[in-house]
Amino acid sequence: MNKGLSTPYSCARHLSEWHSKNSILALVNGEVWDMHCLLTQSCEIQFLTFKDEDPEEVNKAYWRSCAMLMGQVLESAFKEEFSVQLLQSPEENLRALTRAVHSLLHQDLPFEPLEVQPKVALEMFQHSK
Repeated sequence: MNKGLSTPYSCARHLSEWHSKNSILALVNGEVWDMHCLLTQSCEIQFLTFKDEDPEEVNKAYWRSCAMLMGQVLESAFKEEFSVQLLQSPEENLRALTRAVHSLLHQDLPFEPLEVQPKVALEMFQHSK
């Protein structure tokens, strides 16, 4: 693979379709690594799946991903910003939100990291509460 160009995902694709479809995270030299982050040096890669003996890191990534999806759906569903402490919603609203999440999931969009300097991140989220 090519340093600075390859990712764990591209390495998994070279192994098999199973590895590319089922690997959630990678251990790069023993460190948890996003499947789409560039590899910066020669390394040893181990692919992590939901079926591993200890899927703790994979489960954490799963719940963070779910939170991001739900955040996107809620942001597009509510045109104004709301600070939600506890959400109790009628059943039909929950079904509509569920359909919106399924629509995103069926697009099979990859989660790709965005690395920015802290100053830029603060500017990007200056209006968040």
